[in-house]
Amino acid sequence: MGLLDALTSIAGGASPEHHGVADALSQVMQEHPGGMDGILSQLKQNGLADQVQSWVTPGENKGVSPEQVQQGLGSSTIESIAQRAGISPAVASGIIAVVLPLVVSHFSGASGQTAEAGGLAGLASKIFGSKG
Repeated sequence: MGLLDALTSIAGGASPEHHGVADALSQVMQEHPGGMDGILSQLKQNGLADQVQSWVTPGENKGVSPEQVQQGLGSSTIESIAQRAGISPAVASGIIAVVLPLVVSHFSGASGQTAEAGGLAGLASKIFGSKG
């Protein structure tokens, strides 16, 4: 089973909340200065350097908690994602904590190069399906 298959399997029973977070996260990535690289830099600066490094290099990904996502992305970003998705910030943080390491790892591959924001939007759409 490939990584994309695994991600799709994880989200197999994706709820409307998951769809909303995927869409909102994609929008935030596209709007963030620097795109995916900017988000990863922000996470590193806010105490998640070890986790981010594990996502962009070959090997096992270190997990993050919803609290670490909140710390790394900041309250305003989490609140923006939650508002766009129509859910609470706590639920948004929980979903992002699961999806973000997988997405970053998928796009970075063995080269350690990060993805473009559009790549995240495309993967999020594949993982969660399209809202109709």
